This record gives sequence, structure tokens and C-alpha cells, in this order.
Amino acid sequence: MPQQDPNGRLTDYQWKILDLEKFYFNTIKNIINNQGWFLYDLLLMEKEVRERYDAYRLMWGKKNKINISVERLIRHYVYTWLNNLITWVYPSAVSPDMWIRLNDVTIWIDAKTIDTNSNAWDLRSTHMEENQTSFNNREYPFIVNSRLESVDRYNNNKPILSYIIKIVYHDDGHTFWLERSERYPWMVLVCIPNWELSSLFWYNIIDNFKDYAYYSAATDWSYFAEKTFPIDSNDNGESYMDNLCAWLGFIKLPKETYNKLAYYDPTRQLTRREVKKKTWSILACVKSWNTVRYNNDILKNRFDSHGNPRHGYEEYRIPDALR
Repeated sequence: MPQQDPNGRLTDYQWKILDLEKFYFNTIKNIINNQGWFLYDLLLMEKEVRERYDAYRLMWGKKNKINISVERLIRHYVYTWLNNLITWVYPSAVSPDMWIRLNDVTIWIDAKTIDTNSNAWDLRSTHMEENQTSFNNREYPFIVNSRLESVDRYNNNKPILSYIIKIVYHDDGHTFWLERSERYPWMVLVCIPNWELSSLFWYNIIDNFKDYAYYSAATDWSYFAEKTFPIDSNDNGESYMDNLCAWLGFIKLPKETYNKLAYYDPTRQLTRREVKKKTWSILACVKSWNTVRYNNDILKNRFDSHGNPRHGYEEYRIPDALR
């Protein structure tokens, strides 16, 4: 998958957005990654959960014990650091955890708390809902909706910049800690490119999707009935399906895109994807998908308006736990 084109011909507006994304990425980075109060309060939050773990687990029944406090923490420090720059909040009812207006941009910030005990796979990419991204992925093989506006119509069409802060933790049902192992990132800052920059990425930064919905023979047209195929220890199931789908005129799709076997029917413009059962599999017809996975490497290796390398994805270390 191609990275951002550093030699692409830029419009004046793209030039401006590239530098604004870089500037506010560094601004947010300074807020969350300095060795001051933000990290101290993050460690204090960890200490609170560790000391009152049974109360969180038994009394309130909370699986994710830090999502609300992390959102509160980020709001407090962003509002405090940018107090003199904030002019208003964004009025939309569809919004992330924080959406603020400044004189030159409108900034969108979302907090994601990820448990390595149950969702470590989510760290391999960056997950976005339709209302959380404006990026135009029109070159992806299927229609992917991006419902976030790229400019703020209430703020003289200033660009909307999108950032994600990921806090990574471990919760095995008995103990809790902020992640500090070498296997996973600990804290992550991500910038999602604005819609106006989509052409610089060849209109595609998607790895695949987290969730799929399928047509059912019980509720949909007969054509969408699930077709079964065997899987054995020699992996003959894949060879069997390759031959069958080739005979049907289907095109095999790359496994890295769908994580499983997948084939495209160009006649009906439909995709069939492997769904595994206990001892066999079905080739189910995809009806819809949700939660797009953006490629972390593409988000990381960015360039500013002068073609200088910069990061749009960075991982940070967290200090040792408080005693």
C-alpha cells in the first residue's frame, strides 16, 4: 500500500493543512508526553484502579475501568494548555470526546483505551467509525463512507483536524496496569489525514474492517445463501475454494486485506468472506461492514508541505507506576 506522496503537486489549501496538522500534532504531543502533570495524573489514575480493583469489578461491574477517566484527563489538559486559543466548541451532536474551535482550525480529539488482554489485535491498526473520519478512500475496492466534514462550516470553513490518543492497559479480570511491556505500545498519538489530503495517499489508507455483517439465507435473497466448504489439516479447503470460485468467475482477494479467504463476484459486485465454524467454514456474502482499520505505517510516515519527513503516528513510554 503506497505511503504519502512527498513529491505530489500541492494546492495552496493542501499546503496549509499539511503544516497545520504537523503543528497541532506537536502541540498535542507536548501536552501528553511531557514529564509533567498529565503523565502524573495518568499514573494516579492507574494507582486508583489498582487499589480499588475489586470495587470497580464487583460493585460497578466495569470491564473498561479507565475510559471515562482518560477522556476526562485529556479534556482537562487540552482545555488548560489551549485555553487562550480556544474560541468555542463544535455544535454538532455527532462528535468525538473533544471538538474545539481555534482561530485557524477546528480540532477533533478522540480517546481510545485498549486492553491487551482482550483486544491486543486492535493495536496493529487504527480503528475509525464513519463519523470519525473525513478521509476519502474511493480507491478501496468497496464503497467506504466518511461522514465527518473536512471543514467547519460554522468557523469560516476552517479545516477540521483529527487526532486520536490511545492509552494501552492490561486487565485480566484480577489485576490492572498500564501497559509497559516491549510487546505493545504504551501510549499513542495519531493524526488522521483530512479529506483534502486524500489524493496524496492515492485515496486509500485502509487495511481492512473490524466488523462485518452478512446476508442470511433465512432473511435475504436465495442467491445470498451461505455456501459451505471443507477445511482440513492440509489446508485443502483453500485450494478447493480457489478452484470453485475461479469456475464461478469470482476473483480472489488478498488475505491481508480481509484476514481470511475472500472472493469478489464482479457480476453482482458482491464479496464473499470466510466465516469459520467449529469444524468447517462457510463462504458468507458480505452485506455491510463497520469500524474501518487504517494502516499505522501509512499514518506514521508523513511529510510536511516542504517534503520534510514527519510522523503522524507516534508511540510514547509511560513512567513506572506510583507506589
